[in-house]
Amino acid sequence: MPKNEIKNQIWSVDYRKIQAVVENIEELVGIIIDNHIILDDQRQDSILPVAQSPLNMTRIRFHSSIPFNVFDLKENTHTNLSTENGNFIWMQLLIEVLLRMTSLTGTIDELYGMCHEFLCRDETQWTKICEFINSYRPSNAIQWHIKEPFVFELLNKVLRSSDIDKMIILRLLIRDLYYQLREEQKNFPDTIVTVYRGQAMALRELNKLRTHIGNLISMNSFLSTSKDRDVARMFAESSTDPNDNTRKRILFEIHATTRRIDAKPFAEISHFGSYTDEKEILFMLGSVFKLQNIVYDENEKLWIVKLILCGENDNELKDVLKSMKSDIAECPNLTSLGLLLKKMGNIAREKGYYKEALENLNMSLDIKSNLSSIDKTSVGDLYNDIGTVYNYIPDYSKALEAYQQALKYKLESVGHDHLTTASIYDNMGTIYRAPIQIRFGIKEP
Repeated sequence: MPKNEIKNQIWSVDYRKIQAVVENIEELVGIIIDNHIILDDQRQDSILPVAQSPLNMTRIRFHSSIPFNVFDLKENTHTNLSTENGNFIWMQLLIEVLLRMTSLTGTIDELYGMCHEFLCRDETQWTKICEFINSYRPSNAIQWHIKEPFVFELLNKVLRSSDIDKMIILRLLIRDLYYQLREEQKNFPDTIVTVYRGQAMALRELNKLRTHIGNLISMNSFLSTSKDRDVARMFAESSTDPNDNTRKRILFEIHATTRRIDAKPFAEISHFGSYTDEKEILFMLGSVFKLQNIVYDENEKLWIVKLILCGENDNELKDVLKSMKSDIAECPNLTSLGLLLKKMGNIAREKGYYKEALENLNMSLDIKSNLSSIDKTSVGDLYNDIGTVYNYIPDYSKALEAYQQALKYKLESVGHDHLTTASIYDNMGTIYRAPIQIRFGIKEP
């Protein structure tokens, strides 16, 4: 389905009954659950349209379905994207790359286009897109996340579908939410908090969790919780009928330490919204928890899932993540994503990112080269990056040409005795060390 995604979006615009084109059962189940919530709200609140109701959006944030991955500590399959462990690791590394990417060229324009595409069936919402684009600032990311339905819904839809291309466009919002949550986390008066979340969960997913007690779970979306157990229980009770055989009422009970810096950030955000009574605590995308226990409460007629927030320094993923994160540059780009995909075995997607990285790098090179005063150090860096991409593709001949240009500019700017110059020599050495048949594309007779 992904290769026909654009075509599907075009023809589906004319058919209002078509709400989504999906490629996996998890995404479909999530959309159906969220639509149930919206329909319930419309029946209960006929005065204020659902798209304009802060209360409705609070309900959706609190008990919409959350995609997740589990990591089986007994398995050693974390470098294979076709396994659950591989998907878990990949998501953690993808988030790391999105947070570290510094180039935001074209991000606002791309975000504007994505918002238009998302709301193409409702022209009345377009003025809100303009307001969002014009007034958005890194310091008000949380406000937009809880204030404007289409921002939350767009982010939620993209994260649920794991569409990497769209996640890259949304990296501005994801990164700003991360840093704002990290700052807000400093305001916790207590060192340990217990929070709750009530929602419906497909029976199939509940059974999956029950087989992974003692293992790790990562949330592949931003997770809204409440310090008030009664509020979360209310959301759980209203999420589905207790006699439903396909969906079950779930109450997450989460224990978290507020002072640790090796875990994804979380913070109380109620003061940013209209409903402070919910005492909302928002956890960052990709937060990792240890699945402590799952029990059924006969009195409350719901399943209680007990989680403990994990950091990178106290779980069994420490060595794995440390090793794979070392391959991510301090300021990564699309090349970094390509390299990660190569390690994870996703060759087709990997080559796509290398191609896009080359286009961006060559565009940057043209801009740098046409300036009245050429920054030879920066131009050398760009040629080095271009060579690295060609090396990964692999196209050793073009890689060597780019490295030679990089060396020329580096020698003219920083000289022989510099770390980046040494790095270029090392990159050239890897090509010269390759077998001659591979280096020049010579086929065996």
